[in-house]
Amino acid sequence: MRSSYHAPVVLIFRERILDHTFRLFPFDTGAFKGKRYDTWLHKGMELESFEYPGKEGNEGKHVTAFYGGNHRYWNGEGIAIGNISGEYEVEAVRDMISDKNMNVADDRRLVVELLVKDDIPLTADYLEAIYVPSSIKDAEFLKIFEKDVNVSVYTYPANGMKPAIEYQALLEHFLSEFHEDMGAL
Repeated sequence: MRSSYHAPVVLIFRERILDHTFRLFPFDTGAFKGKRYDTWLHKGMELESFEYPGKEGNEGKHVTAFYGGNHRYWNGEGIAIGNISGEYEVEAVRDMISDKNMNVADDRRLVVELLVKDDIPLTADYLEAIYVPSSIKDAEFLKIFEKDVNVSVYTYPANGMKPAIEYQALLEHFLSEFHEDMGAL
């Protein structure tokens, strides 16, 4: 990450973004297509069979059904789910969530993926906050964005000698604190 443009940036969207839901899945669809879930899925399972109906609050229903609430979801702590005979997709998602073997799993299996079909305006109506590396905190474009959009911009310390992936835990910590302050966790 020797150059700032390689550094992770996190956009925190307001709940209003859900109005633009096009498709909703209980995991990262790219990892599904890349066969990263083969340990838990039958070869004949198709991506579409895991899709939730959109615009019905199903992202929250998923979190409640598989985790019991936001705090457990944030920490990747699935709950025990019983009596799902014949519900093969539910069984597969349950198994993905509960498997702690990091040799075959990564955290993409724990996300709820929201796909939107419309452009989402980067305005205060949709953006709650943004996290950027400290190396660009004084960039003119960021100052203009912060002023014009009126969105809180937070920074995290960035060291040009580390790969971007090493910032995941730090960003997760900052985002956890942010969500706790907002009352979401």
